[in-house]
Amino acid sequence: MITYRTMMTRWRFGLMLALLCLMSVPQLAGAGTALSIPTGPYSHGVNTVPDYYTTANWANSPPLAKFVDTLPGLTAGNQNNLQQYLSVGKPDITSYPGSDYYEIDLVEFRQRMHSDLPATTGPTTGT
Repeated sequence: MITYRTMMTRWRFGLMLALLCLMSVPQLAGAGTALSIPTGPYSHGVNTVPDYYTTANWANSPPLAKFVDTLPGLTAGNQNNLQQYLSVGKPDITSYPGSDYYEIDLVEFRQRMHSDLPATTGPTTGT
């Protein structure tokens, strides 16, 4: 059974939500025309250097579908759909007895970050 208090709480929440939506649209809130958001280097038809300080980050990025690729698993037997996996380090216990010793190299390789993007080159730590 819905009480009067529950009904009034829901009504107030709905009213606050409607006012919030109304205030978020500048034309409806009475602020006049809204300024356009800069869309990157090609706004105003001029090919210039991207404006990284006032342009939204998404403006210079291609539209990508979210959650398309699976997460990489541990070891080569658990590769994701991009044939990626996380290697597990093996300690060297003979160089320094009584402790686990690891050597980590910094190497450059090509990797795909998304199914819709080509492979890019970047540094990583290799084993």
